Amino acid sequence: MRILKIWLVGLSIPLMMAGCSEEEGPILLDYLMPPSGLELMFDITQDNSGLVTLYPNAEGAAQYRIYFGDVENEDPSEYAVNQEISHRYDEGNYSVKMVAVGISGLTSELEESLTVSYLPPQNLQINVENDPAISRQVNLSATADYATVFDFYFGDQADEEPALALPGETVSHLYDLPGEYEIRVVARGGGEATLDTTFAFLVTEFSEPLSAAPDPPALVAADVISIFSDAYDDVPDTDFNPDWGQATLVSTISIDGNATLKYASLNYQGTQFGSTVDASVMEFLHIDLWTMDATQVSVYPISIASGEKSVDLPIVAGEWQSYDIPLSEFTDQGLSLDDLHQFKFVGTEGATIFLDNLYFYKESGTQVVPVLPLDFESATIEYTWNDFDGGSVTVIDNPQPSGINSSGKVAQMVKSAGQTWGGSWIALEEPIDFSSLRTMTMKVYAPRSGAKVLLKVENMDDSGIFFEQEVSTTVAEAWEELAFDYSAINPSESYQKVVIIFDNGTVGDGSDNFTFLFDDIAQTN
Repeated sequence: MRILKIWLVGLSIPLMMAGCSEEEGPILLDYLMPPSGLELMFDITQDNSGLVTLYPNAEGAAQYRIYFGDVENEDPSEYAVNQEISHRYDEGNYSVKMVAVGISGLTSELEESLTVSYLPPQNLQINVENDPAISRQVNLSATADYATVFDFYFGDQADEEPALALPGETVSHLYDLPGEYEIRVVARGGGEATLDTTFAFLVTEFSEPLSAAPDPPALVAADVISIFSDAYDDVPDTDFNPDWGQATLVSTISIDGNATLKYASLNYQGTQFGSTVDASVMEFLHIDLWTMDATQVSVYPISIASGEKSVDLPIVAGEWQSYDIPLSEFTDQGLSLDDLHQFKFVGTEGATIFLDNLYFYKESGTQVVPVLPLDFESATIEYTWNDFDGGSVTVIDNPQPSGINSSGKVAQMVKSAGQTWGGSWIALEEPIDFSSLRTMTMKVYAPRSGAKVLLKVENMDDSGIFFEQEVSTTVAEAWEELAFDYSAINPSESYQKVVIIFDNGTVGDGSDNFTFLFDDIAQTN
């Protein structure tokens, strides 16, 4: 479409001519002519951004008014001659109007058709896997050139609503049953055209947990009565498979080096304690459970005097679940706690369950003094840092969970004005044994490469007895593990304090440039 209109402003030509000489006549006529020779060209960026550059041109134009044509009742945008004009469009067909304004105010118009079409998504790349830790869970992500969003159809539901994800974003889906499913991925860009693909994928199911149960916290021995756990001393001579006429098949298996109870073909299963347990001063019963096919499991502590009372355990298939059951849930049913002698588990007929960390405990007397390794994750250990000469350490939520350190808690040191050796120290529960392990390691997140990190161990009572090593960071704003060579240490001395100093020899200013994160202080070979 090409429409050209010329508008003349009504003037009293005789009046204007009266003051002009014969020689000036052509100049006046030029002044009265509207812009002519109108052209409007478009340059459409081929990156699916919808960006269009407009090039208006007209003889005698002093200004351009542009109607972009993508909104109703549009007010024009005004531009000077040679001013850059660009506009973003959605995909579609538009009528763009250009009004050229001359120096006298006379105008001419031109309308041109503009078609904006987006390139469809290309080079689709799909990443799909069975989750390594959660049974029947599939993790899916995709990327494609010119794609802005993806629709994922997992193929296990009728009239399925797609899961939406951005390029590279992972979407997880938990299937009810294992098997082969048709997964569909639709890549969408800014236009109507899409890239659609469907493929078959085999969803797998675990029959056993791939990782051990979570590690229990470090509790004072007097505050734990353990029946089955590698973390504590169990009640000796406990029988985990007494003959109660059950159909359950009992075995003890190793998962990641951790002993775990396996109950297969479950109907019910008992445990006979090696001696009567007085749990009257305890507060909780802890249980870790994993199952793929059980939908109901109940635990029964059994008292000699008051019999058995039960609590149902909520089940999530394919994941370790940790339960901390208040003992009041049993005592409220009339269970006495001072003469417990048995456990019983009852669950879905024929299912298989895995159990670990069966123990009674109380919170009041938790261990408050840390030991190596220092990972700052325990809610029951008190990490008391003693700051000196400008150093200040606090335990915080990990603000940089990435790379080699995605743990929840880390230590942060801010070095402020003070002495060049400003730092902090922490006392351990007992001296470090350097008889065989002569390397110390520590993960560090530093604001800059080349920052000096000093790791020092001292005698608890005599600071003149110490050993220290200093290394420098090699990366900025990323976690790295630093190794400190302690091969020359005197292992016969007692070292119970750990001292940390960053940038020894430089006074800090408390800024981000003197803020460091550290974690996982440990001994290795």
